[in-house]
Amino acid sequence: MPLPRVRQKTQPGTFIEPKPGPCRIAAMSFLLLFPLFLFTTYTYAQELPDSSAIPVLTVTHTDVLCNGGNDGSITVTASGGQPPYRYSKDKGYSWQQTASFDKLSTGNYTLIAMDGNGQTASATVAVKAPSPITATIRITHVSCYGKANGTITVQATGGSGNFMYSKDKGVTWQPSARFKDLGPGDYGVLARDQHGCLGGQWVTITEPPAFTMRTEQRDASCYAYSDGSIRVDAQGGIPPYQYSNNNGLSWQETPLFNGISAGEYPLLVKDSTGCLLSSGITLQEPPLVKIDSVTAIFDNPAYSSIIINATGGIPAYAYTIYPGRGWQPAARFDTLPAGSYAAYVKDQHQCGSTLNITLASTPALQMKIESWSAGCYQSPNAAINIYMQGGAAPYRYSADSGLTWQSNANFLRKAGVYQVVVMDASANRVGAKVTLTEPSQLTARLEGEDISCRGASNGSINVIASGGIMPYKYSINKGATWQSSASFVGLPGGGYTILIRDRNSCETSAQLQLTEPERLGLKAQSIAATCYGKPDGRITLTSSGGTPPYQYSKDLGKTWEDAALFTQLSAGVYRIQVRDHNGCEDSVQIQVQQPLQISANPAVQMVSCYGAGDGRIILSPKGGTAPYTYRMDNGEWQTANNYSPLAPGLFPISIKDSHGCIQSANVRVTQPDSLELALVYAKNGCSYIGGQLEVKAGGGTQPYTYTLAGTGDSSSNGTFAALAAGRYNPVVTDKNGCTATAPAADIEISPELRLILDEKQDMQCDGIHKGGARLHAEGGSSPLRFTINEQAYAPGSNTGPLDNGPYTALVTDKNGCAAVQRFDINLLNEGCELTMPTGFSPNDDGLNDVFRPALYGNIRAYQLQLFNAWGNLLFSSNDPATGWDGTFKGHRQAVASYVWIARYTNYLGQPVVRSGVVTLVR
Repeated sequence: MPLPRVRQKTQPGTFIEPKPGPCRIAAMSFLLLFPLFLFTTYTYAQELPDSSAIPVLTVTHTDVLCNGGNDGSITVTASGGQPPYRYSKDKGYSWQQTASFDKLSTGNYTLIAMDGNGQTASATVAVKAPSPITATIRITHVSCYGKANGTITVQATGGSGNFMYSKDKGVTWQPSARFKDLGPGDYGVLARDQHGCLGGQWVTITEPPAFTMRTEQRDASCYAYSDGSIRVDAQGGIPPYQYSNNNGLSWQETPLFNGISAGEYPLLVKDSTGCLLSSGITLQEPPLVKIDSVTAIFDNPAYSSIIINATGGIPAYAYTIYPGRGWQPAARFDTLPAGSYAAYVKDQHQCGSTLNITLASTPALQMKIESWSAGCYQSPNAAINIYMQGGAAPYRYSADSGLTWQSNANFLRKAGVYQVVVMDASANRVGAKVTLTEPSQLTARLEGEDISCRGASNGSINVIASGGIMPYKYSINKGATWQSSASFVGLPGGGYTILIRDRNSCETSAQLQLTEPERLGLKAQSIAATCYGKPDGRITLTSSGGTPPYQYSKDLGKTWEDAALFTQLSAGVYRIQVRDHNGCEDSVQIQVQQPLQISANPAVQMVSCYGAGDGRIILSPKGGTAPYTYRMDNGEWQTANNYSPLAPGLFPISIKDSHGCIQSANVRVTQPDSLELALVYAKNGCSYIGGQLEVKAGGGTQPYTYTLAGTGDSSSNGTFAALAAGRYNPVVTDKNGCTATAPAADIEISPELRLILDEKQDMQCDGIHKGGARLHAEGGSSPLRFTINEQAYAPGSNTGPLDNGPYTALVTDKNGCAAVQRFDINLLNEGCELTMPTGFSPNDDGLNDVFRPALYGNIRAYQLQLFNAWGNLLFSSNDPATGWDGTFKGHRQAVASYVWIARYTNYLGQPVVRSGVVTLVR
């Protein structure tokens, strides 16, 4: 039978509890004697720990989340050995009481656990960290000044799990590794993994210098001349430049356009990156210089005068009818004989016109014709204007060789050849053939770029126009607005009608249908992983719409694959992307499932009593895929889920599901600590209360039941009271019926203790003759101890001197039994009132230095005042114990006699006033 468990007594009322655990008894015996408060001696057997048991360690750890971090942790679980344990992570250089170490960086740690006996166990753990996050960044700079078409593409490696990306130092995040539509500037690019670890760098997107242009133009010098010019001065962008004055139909490398006629020119400048500048330039031309008419003045039959009437051009004009003989500013030429003349006029730009005239002695029928081509192809607005002189008015006009006539000299016709005839009132006729022209037919064809992705607005239409009179203008909204550029961009899918208008406002139209593909769609189907944590999941993909072929990504666009199948996948949520030939994208989120992790969920029935072998393990697994099989200690697999009977220990259990997934666990069958019972105290009793005894159990399985063998007494807390004198044997029984005993304890009871007052003497009022009392004790157990008002005294002798007042006398014996006697010391002769001295000597020698009452009895409302010979108050006090020290305001008073007055109320309640003289001497 094992030695009962004991407590070590250190001082009255205090015990040290030995630590539970395996123990053995030393080869020698120890007899320990401890004096208690009641002077009782007890003998205890001291246990020594069994140093043969060593701790067993179970270590778990958490790796550092981010490379370079210090958030790793290690948790140590120690069992066996002798608690308490201490732990070290640095090979024993430092120790701590807690079993967890945190704020760890990467490295190898040697964990040591030391139990209360100094036994140690160790294990080595490597705390790791993911590789650092490295962000490889590819940028595309802004192509043209003022645009926002830069891009940043991030390729992140390292870290853990999927990445999120930021271009603004972490203010906003996105799952895509590509940022587009970026303007120039500095970007703080970051990649963040699933743990919040970061990697990145600053990048700068640039743009070319501002692309500007200015133009210089020189208008046509004369109507319909092609001697105008436009010069373009381009700055910025990325040279070299190319130039176009026909909205990009043709380009040249020189900035000068020469030999061009009046009109509107849509200018474009293109740099080496394709950035464009545009400007509309209109070259002017002066009006056509023409001779509207020549007025003939017949001075006489031999001579006439003419006046040339000119318009258009840039006045002032110069005139001549004699080519080669000079010009004159005057439009009149006199004294001209009859004959044929050519009239010439020119303006300041040397633009001119001529008209042949014939002077006769009488006016001849003369005709001048002006014609204008049709503005548009097949338009009936070509014009013939006829100017007549000579002959006899009125005139009649025909444009069809005289088939029809009209009095109006103006004709509007389509392009063609017309025979014009004019007939005067004398039926004289003059005629001429007139050819009216028209521009070529205005035509256009459209070239388009269809929409790349469903719902996008990136289609474009380019117009190729010909015929008519350049320059052209174009409208896509039925003429609501017009533009000089032949290109329309940023268009959604649909049918478009483009209007084209030339310089003469002739119009034509062309239609084009911009198509868009069907919306790109993606469907995904997942196949779960067979075992928890096993990377054999699969995702099968089906795409539709868009423009084949397709590519697929499961890592947010970092890598792309042609196959519509992803294999060897761990459980988790995946964002699968598809992109078609045009770069259109769609995505779908799908989860690859996995069975729950197999957990044993063991129900352990611990061994009932220390050292028994009736333990049991029942397994109720969860997770995985049923049915399950089981094995213990790498034995044979079985379908039964329980093992018994088992001794205490650690049992390796494996569980296998229908997919062959295996989960192992160590299941410990425990036993209660050895049930032990220790005597806390055994207290002897008194005649008025019995003895007391307390025991305390440890180990086993609570709750406990305490009994005193052979008495029938029981207790749930180990305390027994009102015990008679005798020997008691304590026993404890735990929940499982295990028992233990403590050493026997002897209880004795003291005889009745009494304290008797033999005599008492009261106190005299003069305060000199004090009171006193004499007492003695009977019964109890020696030795006895006596006190009066908690002050020790010797019994049987007078206890004086005692002042008046109440007193409590107490006697206690060795067992703590006590008896009390209370009495009062009275003050006799209460009529004794006040006695004042007649002199005092305040010379600081400690004798008679203060003037105050020498004796006073039962008085109240006391006041003492002292005056000098002039009646000045030198001192006042309301406390008879406080007197005058012979000073006033800190100054020593002279040797003299001083008057005192004392006022008080005596013990009968009567007011009393007394006075006298006191002499101060030094």
